[in-house]
Amino acid sequence: MVEDQDTCSPTRGRRPRAERVVKSAARALEVIEFLAGIDHCPTLMEIARELDIPQSSASMLMGSLTSLGYIAYDRHARTYQAAARIALAGSIFAQRLFGGAQVLQIMQELHDATGHLVLLAAPNRLNVRILRAIGEHARQPIHQYAGALRPLATTASGKLFLSTLPTHEVRSVIQRLSEDEAGPTLWKMREWFDELEVIRGRGFATSLLPDRHLGSIAMLMPTEEHAPLTAIVVAGERARIADHETGHAQAIFAAIRRHAPNDHGSPRAQPWMRQMAC
Repeated sequence: MVEDQDTCSPTRGRRPRAERVVKSAARALEVIEFLAGIDHCPTLMEIARELDIPQSSASMLMGSLTSLGYIAYDRHARTYQAAARIALAGSIFAQRLFGGAQVLQIMQELHDATGHLVLLAAPNRLNVRILRAIGEHARQPIHQYAGALRPLATTASGKLFLSTLPTHEVRSVIQRLSEDEAGPTLWKMREWFDELEVIRGRGFATSLLPDRHLGSIAMLMPTEEHAPLTAIVVAGERARIADHETGHAQAIFAAIRRHAPNDHGSPRAQPWMRQMAC
């Protein structure tokens, strides 16, 4: 099977061939993600440059978001930051999705413990979308990871998400992916099922990328039964990931347990997580 690409350079705006989005809506959300991914208040020029949009369009967009109360503008410093309206909405959605789990604390703790880039990923049709990244050793500026897409079939997180599906759904997804030259081949279907069974038993997925010297380990965040899936990914140098595979997996589990103490008994928690929590 093709190896992992969790840590490959992200491309902003890369979308599946069949996906169509409203440009203004995409830009507004990219601005919010950009503000969430940096540690300072940017100017209009910085926003336009980093998001690769015309400054005139950026000015109109920021004016609209400010008028709606999602963004706050400092007239003296001429900088922008997220306003209370978006912060409150985000906290409410985070509570619904993750319950009491402190996701950012989990990610920061893992980065501090391993020194690796830590990602939060979610399935997005036949892809994996990066929601958040923490780690100064990233191959790209951290904010550029948010929203980036990775192929479902060639990432540790993608294979992890596939392992949650029943056999007939996995077969359907692989058949759809096989239509892409970069996707898996149908004659390796048995290999796919064998690998997914191993992932289910271990509770995490590991992928190594020899030609890029990169590797990653992915583990599901425990959620309620009908909540969208997300995964924590620890990514870094291939040799270090391979040499410390078990240790990194235990570190991810321990961080989740510390910051989501009531979640390993939830319906979506992996069986091995419930056993370890006992």
